[in-house]
Amino acid sequence: SAASDVYKRQLYTASDTVIGRINLTTKAVDTLPLSGSISGARSLYFDGNSTLYIGARRDLYKVDLSNGAVQSVYYSGANPYFTGITKVNNKLYLTGLSYSIYTYDIAVNTMSSVSRPTGTAYGSLVYLGDKLYTTIGANLNSYDIGTNAWTIIRQVKKSSCANGGDMELYNQRITYIGFTDVNDATCVSPEHGWSLYSIKP
Repeated sequence: SAASDVYKRQLYTASDTVIGRINLTTKAVDTLPLSGSISGARSLYFDGNSTLYIGARRDLYKVDLSNGAVQSVYYSGANPYFTGITKVNNKLYLTGLSYSIYTYDIAVNTMSSVSRPTGTAYGSLVYLGDKLYTTIGANLNSYDIGTNAWTIIRQVKKSSCANGGDMELYNQRITYIGFTDVNDATCVSPEHGWSLYSIKP
């Protein structure tokens, strides 16, 4: 619809009190005040219509982009943050909380923990070819939704390097930006504060 096309032309950021918006056509920048507060926004997923899902410190929030109304659709009461969100069919997949993979079923409004891998699943999350990709400790890993199996794809930095980073898909490749410890000679690129990796799974 014409209304949803307006939302699709925006780039979104989130804080505890406002949604930041950049219009990709006009380059105009503005904010949408939230009628409700968000605690520790960390990850975003836009549904393609008028809803923005926000993974935060303890909650998964849903924001109506037409009026800024905020609804907590899941409260965990625990840390750490939801650090990655992506959608597969009618479910949102999330990483971060309790170092597990969670699903939020949009149709029935329920959250479930589907996998707790060995190691710390606490990074961004991308979906490609029926598999989810995320970082666990120092490695890039894939999670097969159908078989509930984890596979190490590539070691992107030494285990002694600082964790952190972000991932995105580009031309069917996964690009990973990882922070490294500039004082640790065992890091892949110790001369830099961060390194960029790009692989084709």
